[in-house]
Amino acid sequence: MNSEMEEFMENLHKPQMEETPYEKAFKLALLNSRKSSVIGILLIGFPAIVLFVAIGQAIFNFNILDKAFNNITSHLSLTLRAIIFFILTVGFPIIAVALNMLSITFFNYNRQQKEFNLTFKIRWWNILITLAGGILAAFFLLHLIADSLAGK
Repeated sequence: MNSEMEEFMENLHKPQMEETPYEKAFKLALLNSRKSSVIGILLIGFPAIVLFVAIGQAIFNFNILDKAFNNITSHLSLTLRAIIFFILTVGFPIIAVALNMLSITFFNYNRQQKEFNLTFKIRWWNILITLAGGILAAFFLLHLIADSLAGK
């Protein structure tokens, strides 16, 4: 009985699967656009607040930003304070730009034609956060360069 069953199984017709278009092309979205927009807003929130408070300080002649930052980081060295401030004002917006660019970019690799395509989805929140993060990072970076050249 076992030999008959084995022979029957060996002689069975095996169906052939056709390749679907999804197997021929590999498409990848690296991040969810909704999650990255929320994270991006949080990452550019602090530098935006710092910028608006600094503008308010300059207009209304009060000095709350320096006092608050010095009170929080008074036990740290000047170099460490500068690194923390750089990460918060330049690093966070750059991370927001990178996350949001990855969330609107889709990578498509076609194995048969050996093509690699990039597709950018238009998601306005992600594009606005990317632009705002880039502008904030560029502003703080250029301000830092200008202060360094001026000798401050």
